Amino acid sequence: MDLENKNNKRKVTITLVAILVLVLTIGGAYALWTYSNTLGNQTLISGDIYMKFTEGDTVNIKEAMPSVTYNPDDYFQFSVEGKNTYKKDIVYEILLDEGDAPTGEGNESRTERIKPELLKFRLVEVKDGKEEELIQEGNYDSISKKRIWVDRVKANTKENIKYTYRGWRQNPLFL
Repeated sequence: MDLENKNNKRKVTITLVAILVLVLTIGGAYALWTYSNTLGNQTLISGDIYMKFTEGDTVNIKEAMPSVTYNPDDYFQFSVEGKNTYKKDIVYEILLDEGDAPTGEGNESRTERIKPELLKFRLVEVKDGKEEELIQEGNYDSISKKRIWVDRVKANTKENIKYTYRGWRQNPLFL
């Protein structure tokens, strides 16, 4: 009987060791296969590129009055500057997004936003002092992270480049 217990314990131990070796072999092979698949298409694009706002990073439309035209002097300007020393193009985008929620604190008695569909946006690129219109009268149902422009900085751009943009917003008359 004692010999039979030893044989049973030995069989159980051998079975457990075989299962453990099998699990480790299959798990290791799967981990190696998964790791090798992540090496294929992963690229980190690096270059010297940065965004520079020349008049602040927000548009303030406090006390905005309804209008049917754009005020040519009421714009905000920003630039994309830098160089792309990488071998692939760097793509950037310009987004519209809602700012902080109105609080109604101090002299501001309003706590509601202007509905996005009541706003119109205009975007131009300034090249050699001349404006090239990109968006004439953009009107959107939502402006939460709304992509309005996409461009790229070409690969292997060794010298500094600068793309300058101007944006306007219009609060149309309520008819």
